[in-house]
Amino acid sequence: MKQRIALALALSAATLSGCGQTVDYEDKDAATLVDENFNDTDLKGIADDLTQDILRSPLFAEGAAKKPVLMVEQVANRTHEHLDIKSLTDKIRTGIVRSGRVEVVDETARKTLPSEYEYHASGNVDPATAKGPGRQVAPDFVLRGDFTDQRHETTNQKTLVIWYQVTLQLTDVSKGTIVWSKDHEIKKVRRK
Repeated sequence: MKQRIALALALSAATLSGCGQTVDYEDKDAATLVDENFNDTDLKGIADDLTQDILRSPLFAEGAAKKPVLMVEQVANRTHEHLDIKSLTDKIRTGIVRSGRVEVVDETARKTLPSEYEYHASGNVDPATAKGPGRQVAPDFVLRGDFTDQRHETTNQKTLVIWYQVTLQLTDVSKGTIVWSKDHEIKKVRRK
């Protein structure tokens, strides 16, 4: 019996070691080419292009007397794919914040701050450090956008063309006018 258990353990160990995988770190900026679908290389390219373009806008010039206040809404996914659009929006927001030229309103925190103000007023927080409502900053601009795609395949299914487009626009809150807009396109072709 002991021999059978030992043999079973030895076979299991040999099987597991034969099926082993290795995982390596790669250059985070290296292009990822696995298939025709949207990937991290596409996301980085779009986010970097759009972020740099918005920061080149005269609205966000370096050295301005007053930093404009911006709210970034999540880009709407209107593609045929389930994409992590939050990563795209976060990357754009991060690039804008890191520029130091813009103040960015935290749209998500706005939903939780009222309960935090209530806690501050509850007597559990030192009154000298307590914060309350009425001091938040209103955005001057709202950044929003759409992510769309189109797919075209030949009838013999030998060629597939996928076209992605991300369009962002910046709206002046006081006027309701679009003061900046840009799109970024990617076209991928898969041939069999």
